[in-house]
Amino acid sequence: MQAQAAPAEISSVAASVIAGGATDAGIGGSSAAAVAARRSLTKGTTNTCIKEGYLLKEGKNVKNWKRRYWRLSPVYLSYHKNATDPNSMGCIVMMDILGLHKTVSKLNRTLCLELKTLSRTYFLQADSQVDLHSWMESIAGAVTYATMGIEYLPEQLTKFRLVFDKFDLDKNGVLDAEEMKNVLYSLDRPANAPSLARAMKAFDKTGTGSVDFLEFVGGMYSVFRRPDDLSPTMLRRNMQESQAGARQVGNKGGDKQAGKDGELSRARQRISELEAAVGDLEEENRQMRRVLDAATEENWRLRSRLSKRKSKSAKEAAGDKETGTVDNTTEFDESTDDCLSDDLP
Repeated sequence: MQAQAAPAEISSVAASVIAGGATDAGIGGSSAAAVAARRSLTKGTTNTCIKEGYLLKEGKNVKNWKRRYWRLSPVYLSYHKNATDPNSMGCIVMMDILGLHKTVSKLNRTLCLELKTLSRTYFLQADSQVDLHSWMESIAGAVTYATMGIEYLPEQLTKFRLVFDKFDLDKNGVLDAEEMKNVLYSLDRPANAPSLARAMKAFDKTGTGSVDFLEFVGGMYSVFRRPDDLSPTMLRRNMQESQAGARQVGNKGGDKQAGKDGELSRARQRISELEAAVGDLEEENRQMRRVLDAATEENWRLRSRLSKRKSKSAKEAAGDKETGTVDNTTEFDESTDDCLSDDLP
């Protein structure tokens, strides 16, 4: 199978993410040995070792962790008892790997990755963050070539992983729909509901509702299949236009896209205005509630005074009947009651 040309960069925004301080101690994939191993993929050799080293593996039946020596080739991933053992204890075919991502589901275990295949799910633990990233990038590159025929350079896989980690806000190892919406925004793609649904369908091959690192690497190629989008000149121009807040397009299709960008900008501005108006209405509602609470308290106070005066007047009237005397205060109290009644809401 002839390898297809992989995209040179990710996007104007994604490229700026990488250029803007996205450094990593694990960027070591451009060594001569790694490049030679990657070039061997195009020759179809199966005995070439892309990467090898020790990883802890959780047992399938007995959930204990054992240290195994792993070897990655263009066709399979095998593990051995030690580095000198020629016989493998197990083998994972690249075509059978469905998912790959960091995981935090294992208690008291850090630097773990989850590898899903057709038959089972493997949990592996690296010795360091650099080693974990190197294994993820190497496995993702081998699987992408085996399943899609796309050959990525090691430095491209590192950039993909850096961008993936940038958008993985909750750091759970996968991108949900909301995080994928941010990815579409950064790639200067529409992020409305239909576009997001299409993007999730293109990336989420396993139908889990989220995108892991392996699906992200495979899906990014489908986003950048046009050579013009991949040229360094176009990328630099897009970065400059993004910083300046303007887009200059010469052809008719570009003008149409610019019109869509303007509509999207106006829609976002309208949403901001509506959010501000909602905030003002909520503040006005809170003020009206405070006024209503004060009026209710005053009403209760006046009714309490009125009740007390009526009770006092009744007692005085009863005393006058017993003594046979008439007191003019009753008339005064009734007039006072009338006044208080007028003040009640």
